Amino acid sequence: GPKGASSLLAAFILKGPHGQAGCDDPEVRIAAVVALREIDTDESIGYLILVIDDPDRNVRGEAVTSLANAAYPWVVPALLQALADPVVPIRKVAAEGMKRITKVGLSWKEDAAPEVRGTVAQEWERWYDSWRRQRDWSMECGRMNYAELSSKIDELMAARPEPQRAAWNRLHALLATFRDDKATPTPTADMISKPIDDFLPMVYDDMNIWMAVVILEIQTGTFRGVMPPDRMKSKR
Repeated sequence: GPKGASSLLAAFILKGPHGQAGCDDPEVRIAAVVALREIDTDESIGYLILVIDDPDRNVRGEAVTSLANAAYPWVVPALLQALADPVVPIRKVAAEGMKRITKVGLSWKEDAAPEVRGTVAQEWERWYDSWRRQRDWSMECGRMNYAELSSKIDELMAARPEPQRAAWNRLHALLATFRDDKATPTPTADMISKPIDDFLPMVYDDMNIWMAVVILEIQTGTFRGVMPPDRMKSKR
């Protein structure tokens, strides 16, 4: 659990203002990395980011391998840092992990020219920046209530072509009807998911609108006690 994960930090040699001496035995530190990986929570995997500059190559390698295999988007900055590791296998593991996570930069090879590797690293950086912006926007949308989020979508749709604005107005009216237990006494997920299936392709070029509509769908379904499809799966 969380307490077990945090207690393992004492084994590591950490740098910086809050650094610590840790344990001199690399085998102990490797065992701590393995234990954190097996706990497999956001917190325990996050702790591994602190280990990628360990002085021992085997400890670093175990930590980078664990991060690469965890496949969480938020580990990409750590894997980018690992691309500068002096040990070739560690760099390869970091690169392969980013290929799996981002689905971009597939042309990266250890023996490629430095400018080629640099270009691919920039692809990964851009992917992470885009993912982080989408994550932050989805969190912002999640903090809004139904009226606030609907109003925000109204604002975003104002710059879209008239047919798309009309489609949004129809969808918005349908969602309002769905939320009304008198107008919709027996709600089902299909009542909103199918109209949203039709609407989303119109705004696929604007992930802010796409994300806001998906979260509005989740809020609306939850309000009436039905579970909409997991559309976020395709964006992870």
